[in-house]
Amino acid sequence: NNRFDSFYDAYPNGGYRDLTLTVVYSSDRSKHICEIQIILESFNQLRVENEKEIIRFASQMRLFDDCLWLREWAPVTTQLMSIGVYRYVSLDFSQHIPFPELCTALTESSCGVKQLNLMTSFPESKCSDLVAQTLATRQTNATLSTLNISFNPELTGRALEGFSKFVALQSVNLRESKSIDDDGVVALVKGCGGTLLELNMGRCEDISDISAKAIAKYCPRLLKLWVANTKVTDSGVLELS
Repeated sequence: NNRFDSFYDAYPNGGYRDLTLTVVYSSDRSKHICEIQIILESFNQLRVENEKEIIRFASQMRLFDDCLWLREWAPVTTQLMSIGVYRYVSLDFSQHIPFPELCTALTESSCGVKQLNLMTSFPESKCSDLVAQTLATRQTNATLSTLNISFNPELTGRALEGFSKFVALQSVNLRESKSIDDDGVVALVKGCGGTLLELNMGRCEDISDISAKAIAKYCPRLLKLWVANTKVTDSGVLELS
Protein backbone atom coordinates (compact mmCIF):
# COMPACT_ATOMS: atom_id res chain seq x y z
CA ASN A 1 0.00 0.00 0.00
CA ASN A 2 1.81 3.12 -1.23
CA ARG A 3 0.58 6.12 0.77
CA PHE A 4 3.34 8.25 -0.78
CA ASP A 5 1.57 8.08 -4.12
CA SER A 6 0.46 11.52 -5.34
CA PHE A 7 -3.05 10.15 -5.88
CA TYR A 8 -3.38 8.97 -2.27
CA ASP A 9 -5.68 11.19 -0.21
CA ALA A 10 -3.87 11.76 3.09
CA TYR A 11 -6.53 14.21 4.33
CA PRO A 12 -8.56 11.70 6.43
CA ASN A 13 -5.35 10.59 8.20
CA GLY A 14 -4.15 14.07 9.08
CA GLY A 15 -1.43 14.05 6.43
CA TYR A 16 0.16 10.77 7.56
CA ARG A 17 1.93 8.77 4.83
CA ASP A 18 3.93 5.56 4.71
CA LEU A 19 4.58 2.52 2.55
CA THR A 20 3.35 -0.85 3.82
CA LEU A 21 4.22 -4.30 2.55
CA THR A 22 2.32 -7.43 3.59
CA VAL A 23 4.33 -10.63 3.54
CA VAL A 24 3.05 -14.21 3.76
CA TYR A 25 5.47 -17.12 3.87
CA SER A 26 4.45 -19.86 1.47
CA SER A 27 5.74 -22.46 3.95
CA ASP A 28 3.45 -21.15 6.70
CA ARG A 29 0.38 -23.35 6.71
CA SER A 30 -1.51 -20.91 8.94
CA LYS A 31 -0.83 -18.09 6.48
CA HIS A 32 0.18 -15.55 9.10
CA ILE A 33 0.52 -12.08 7.65
CA CYS A 34 3.48 -9.85 8.48
CA GLU A 35 3.21 -6.12 7.74
CA ILE A 36 6.33 -4.06 7.09
CA GLN A 37 6.03 -0.30 7.41
CA ILE A 38 8.45 1.96 5.58
CA ILE A 39 8.38 5.51 6.90
CA LEU A 40 10.56 8.58 6.58
CA GLU A 41 13.11 8.57 9.41
CA SER A 42 12.56 12.27 10.17
CA PHE A 43 8.78 11.79 10.40
CA ASN A 44 9.12 8.75 12.64
CA GLN A 45 11.57 10.57 14.91
CA LEU A 46 9.11 13.43 15.23
CA ARG A 47 6.33 11.01 16.12
CA VAL A 48 8.42 9.14 18.70
CA GLU A 49 9.77 12.28 20.38
CA ASN A 50 6.34 13.90 20.69
CA GLU A 51 4.18 10.85 21.41
CA LYS A 52 3.51 11.71 25.07
CA GLU A 53 3.04 15.37 24.23
CA ILE A 54 0.57 14.53 21.47
CA ILE A 55 -1.47 12.29 23.78
CA ARG A 56 -1.62 14.98 26.47
CA PHE A 57 -2.32 17.71 23.93
CA ALA A 58 -5.11 15.71 22.30
CA SER A 59 -7.17 16.04 25.47
CA GLN A 60 -7.01 19.83 25.13
CA MET A 61 -8.21 20.10 21.55
CA ARG A 62 -11.17 19.25 19.39
CA LEU A 63 -11.00 18.17 15.76
CA PHE A 64 -14.01 18.55 13.51
CA ASP A 65 -12.95 17.34 10.06
CA ASP A 66 -11.00 20.37 8.81
CA CYS A 67 -11.52 22.44 12.00
CA LEU A 68 -9.02 22.74 14.84
CA TRP A 69 -10.08 24.26 18.17
CA LEU A 70 -7.33 24.64 20.78
CA ARG A 71 -7.40 25.62 24.43
CA GLU A 72 -3.68 25.22 25.06
CA TRP A 73 -0.55 25.87 23.03
CA ALA A 74 1.96 23.04 22.70
CA PRO A 75 4.98 22.33 20.46
CA VAL A 76 2.80 20.23 18.15
CA THR A 77 0.46 23.18 17.50
CA THR A 78 2.78 24.62 14.87
CA GLN A 79 3.09 21.21 13.22
CA LEU A 80 -0.70 20.71 13.18
CA MET A 81 -1.26 24.10 11.56
CA SER A 82 1.48 23.58 9.00
CA ILE A 83 0.46 20.19 7.57
CA GLY A 84 -2.20 21.68 5.31
CA VAL A 85 -5.19 19.71 6.63
CA TYR A 86 -6.99 22.24 8.83
CA ARG A 87 -8.90 25.10 7.20
CA TYR A 88 -10.49 26.66 10.29
CA VAL A 89 -8.49 27.29 13.47
CA SER A 90 -9.75 28.80 16.73
CA LEU A 91 -7.32 29.54 19.55
CA ASP A 92 -9.12 29.98 22.86
CA PHE A 93 -6.31 30.47 25.37
CA SER A 94 -6.16 31.93 28.82
CA GLN A 95 -2.37 31.70 28.70
CA HIS A 96 0.29 33.55 26.73
CA ILE A 97 0.42 32.68 23.03
CA PRO A 98 3.90 32.47 21.47
CA PHE A 99 3.03 34.76 18.58
CA PRO A 100 6.27 34.26 16.62
CA GLU A 101 5.55 30.52 16.45
CA LEU A 102 1.93 31.19 15.48
CA CYS A 103 2.94 33.57 12.68
CA THR A 104 5.60 31.17 11.46
CA ALA A 105 3.04 28.35 11.24
CA LEU A 106 0.59 30.55 9.34
CA THR A 107 3.17 31.51 6.72
CA GLU A 108 4.49 28.02 6.01
CA SER A 109 3.93 27.17 2.35
CA SER A 110 2.08 24.00 3.40
CA CYS A 111 -0.34 25.86 5.71
CA GLY A 112 -3.93 25.66 4.49
CA VAL A 113 -5.66 27.68 7.24
CA LYS A 114 -8.39 29.88 5.75
CA GLN A 115 -10.02 31.19 8.92
CA LEU A 116 -8.28 32.17 12.16
CA ASN A 117 -10.09 33.19 15.34
CA LEU A 118 -7.94 34.46 18.20
CA MET A 119 -10.38 34.19 21.10
CA THR A 120 -7.91 35.52 23.62
CA SER A 121 -6.21 38.76 24.53
CA PHE A 122 -2.77 39.91 23.54
CA PRO A 123 -1.25 39.89 27.03
CA GLU A 124 0.85 42.99 26.38
CA SER A 125 1.44 45.52 23.64
CA LYS A 126 4.92 44.20 22.80
CA CYS A 127 3.24 41.11 21.30
CA SER A 128 2.19 43.34 18.42
CA ASP A 129 5.84 44.14 17.80
CA LEU A 130 6.65 40.42 17.84
CA VAL A 131 3.96 39.76 15.23
CA ALA A 132 5.28 42.52 12.99
CA GLN A 133 8.91 41.48 13.39
CA THR A 134 8.19 37.81 12.73
CA LEU A 135 6.01 38.38 9.68
CA ALA A 136 8.42 40.93 8.22
CA THR A 137 10.85 38.10 7.49
CA ARG A 138 8.25 35.62 6.24
CA GLN A 139 6.73 35.05 2.84
CA THR A 140 3.27 36.36 2.06
CA ASN A 141 0.28 34.15 2.80
CA ALA A 142 -2.28 33.77 0.02
CA THR A 143 -4.51 31.30 1.89
CA LEU A 144 -5.93 32.99 4.99
CA SER A 145 -9.20 34.71 4.09
CA THR A 146 -10.81 35.42 7.50
CA LEU A 147 -9.06 36.97 10.50
CA ASN A 148 -10.86 37.63 13.79
CA ILE A 149 -8.72 39.46 16.32
CA SER A 150 -11.50 41.46 17.96
CA PHE A 151 -11.65 42.49 21.64
CA ASN A 152 -7.87 42.72 21.98
CA PRO A 153 -7.23 46.01 23.83
CA GLU A 154 -3.44 45.55 23.68
CA LEU A 155 -3.37 44.89 19.94
CA THR A 156 -1.64 47.82 18.22
CA GLY A 157 -1.17 49.00 14.68
CA ARG A 158 2.22 47.27 14.58
CA ALA A 159 0.47 43.90 14.48
CA LEU A 160 -1.65 45.02 11.53
CA GLU A 161 1.53 45.92 9.66
CA GLY A 162 2.51 42.28 10.05
CA PHE A 163 -0.93 40.93 9.15
CA SER A 164 -0.76 42.86 5.87
CA LYS A 165 1.33 39.87 4.71
CA PHE A 166 -1.95 37.96 4.41
CA VAL A 167 -2.69 39.23 0.93
CA ALA A 168 -5.88 37.17 0.38
CA LEU A 169 -7.84 38.42 3.39
CA GLN A 170 -11.53 38.98 2.67
CA SER A 171 -12.87 39.52 6.19
CA VAL A 172 -11.11 41.22 9.13
CA ASN A 173 -12.71 41.82 12.52
CA LEU A 174 -10.91 44.36 14.74
CA ARG A 175 -13.92 45.30 16.87
CA GLU A 176 -13.02 46.86 20.25
CA SER A 177 -9.28 46.45 19.71
CA LYS A 178 -8.93 49.96 21.06
CA SER A 179 -5.18 50.40 20.60
CA ILE A 180 -5.45 50.05 16.82
CA ASP A 181 -4.41 53.27 15.05
CA ASP A 182 -4.55 54.74 11.56
CA ASP A 183 -1.00 53.67 10.71
CA GLY A 184 -1.91 50.03 11.28
CA VAL A 185 -5.11 50.18 9.24
CA VAL A 186 -3.35 51.94 6.35
CA ALA A 187 -0.63 49.28 6.33
CA LEU A 188 -3.23 46.50 6.44
CA VAL A 189 -5.34 47.77 3.54
CA LYS A 190 -2.26 48.50 1.44
CA GLY A 191 -1.35 44.82 1.76
CA CYS A 192 -4.72 43.11 1.40
CA GLY A 193 -7.19 45.83 0.42
CA GLY A 194 -7.58 44.46 -3.07
CA THR A 195 -9.34 41.34 -1.78
CA LEU A 196 -11.02 42.75 1.34
CA LEU A 197 -14.83 42.45 1.42
CA GLU A 198 -15.59 43.09 5.11
CA LEU A 199 -13.83 45.20 7.73
CA ASN A 200 -15.12 45.73 11.26
CA MET A 201 -13.43 48.58 13.15
CA GLY A 202 -16.30 49.30 15.54
CA ARG A 203 -15.19 50.88 18.84
CA CYS A 204 -11.60 51.28 17.65
CA GLU A 205 -11.50 54.77 19.12
CA ASP A 206 -8.27 56.00 17.50
CA ILE A 207 -9.43 55.33 13.94
CA SER A 208 -10.05 58.52 11.99
CA ASP A 209 -10.69 59.85 8.48
CA ILE A 210 -7.11 58.89 7.58
CA SER A 211 -8.16 55.25 7.69
CA ALA A 212 -11.36 55.98 5.80
CA LYS A 213 -9.43 57.62 2.97
CA ALA A 214 -7.00 54.69 2.77
CA ILE A 215 -9.89 52.22 2.68
CA ALA A 216 -11.53 54.20 -0.12
CA LYS A 217 -8.27 54.10 -2.07
CA TYR A 218 -7.13 50.52 -1.54
CA CYS A 219 -10.36 48.53 -1.03
CA PRO A 220 -12.34 48.64 -4.30
CA ARG A 221 -14.25 45.42 -3.51
CA LEU A 222 -15.28 46.30 0.05
CA LEU A 223 -18.95 45.51 0.72
CA LYS A 224 -19.31 45.96 4.51
CA LEU A 225 -17.58 48.41 6.83
CA TRP A 226 -18.23 49.09 10.53
CA VAL A 227 -16.92 52.39 11.95
CA ALA A 228 -19.32 53.04 14.84
CA ASN A 229 -17.72 54.72 17.86
CA THR A 230 -14.59 55.77 15.99
CA LYS A 231 -13.26 59.20 15.03
CA VAL A 232 -14.44 58.84 11.45
CA THR A 233 -16.42 61.97 10.54
CA ASP A 234 -18.95 62.79 7.84
CA SER A 235 -16.02 63.81 5.65
CA GLY A 236 -14.52 60.35 5.97
CA VAL A 237 -17.85 58.71 5.17
CA LEU A 238 -18.11 60.82 2.02
CA GLU A 239 -14.67 59.57 0.96
CA LEU A 240 -16.08 56.04 1.14
CA SER A 241 -19.25 56.76 -0.81
